[in-house]
Amino acid sequence: MSDKHDGPFDPKVLDAPRRDDGGPAFPSDGPADAISYWGMSLRDYFAAQVLPAVYAHALNEGVESQDAIVAEAYELADAMLEQRTKESS
Repeated sequence: MSDKHDGPFDPKVLDAPRRDDGGPAFPSDGPADAISYWGMSLRDYFAAQVLPAVYAHALNEGVESQDAIVAEAYELADAMLEQRTKESS
C-alpha cells in the first residue's frame, strides 16, 4: 500500500483539475423537466467497494493514516476506471 498523503481530501487534490469520475454510479432516467439527483460517482462507488479490503490490509501493515487509506482506495478506483476505458477502446 502506498503511504502517500495526496488523497481526495488533500488541498492539493481539491485544487487540481476535475478528473473523469466515470459518471453516475446509478443513473436514472426521469422527466426532462425534473431536477435529477445523480448521487455518487462511479469513482466513489468503486472506492467504497474496495475500502474494506484496503482498510483490512492497512491494519495488518500497521498503517494508521486515514489519508493514506483513502488515497489507496481512490488509486484503485482510478485504476478500475482506466481499465474500463482500455476495454471499451
